[in-house]
Amino acid sequence: MKVLNLFGGKPENFPKKEMRVLGIDLGTTNSTVSEAFISTSGNVGCKTLELEQPTTEGTYTSPLVPSVVAILPDGNCWVGEGAKRLRATPHQASLLFERNLFYDTKNEMGLRKTYFRAPEAFDHASKIAGIILAFLKEQAEQSAGNEHRRTAVTVPASFQLHQRRDTLLACRYAGLALHDEDLLDEPTAALIDYLYRTGAEKTVEPGRSALAVVFDFGGGTCDVSVL
Repeated sequence: MKVLNLFGGKPENFPKKEMRVLGIDLGTTNSTVSEAFISTSGNVGCKTLELEQPTTEGTYTSPLVPSVVAILPDGNCWVGEGAKRLRATPHQASLLFERNLFYDTKNEMGLRKTYFRAPEAFDHASKIAGIILAFLKEQAEQSAGNEHRRTAVTVPASFQLHQRRDTLLACRYAGLALHDEDLLDEPTAALIDYLYRTGAEKTVEPGRSALAVVFDFGGGTCDVSVL
């Protein structure tokens, strides 16, 4: 985990108490979570968390969480790797697509389409996203051993207002009190990470402006941003 000081070494800008923040990439194919902290000395650090996911072979741990949800015959709901593996042999768990097995639902955020065969708590893409977000949040807090003051969620730069609205609705389903400013465009997040890892001083000449073109090749969307 790289640690930087983003406050210019000025104590008056340091936070009064340590802050911890979650950053969630709610992806079409895979999702992931990072934790950032800002210390009282002005240091900022960020790391991607390894999350435990149930499977038929036992617990699987990885920073990548497949954006797949399965409702098992015993009523348990699986999110992640175990649900993805069951997708390959759905008959073994009596799974049917859009009834008790859900994937690629991010592509349907903002649509009026409902999964009419599914239970009410699973009958819309925003509700599936909410289940994935709730799992990510719970597992992240267990992994990090902390509660987090704020959470940010990334969305495709091409997401329209109704898609962003459904993302915020999914956050509420997951118990996350997010607002418009807490949704971060994915190419913008990629540039922030690039500057964080390489150092802004190596990328942008001091005292001058700079132009960046960022391509986001995602599983469900392909975006480009000029920043």
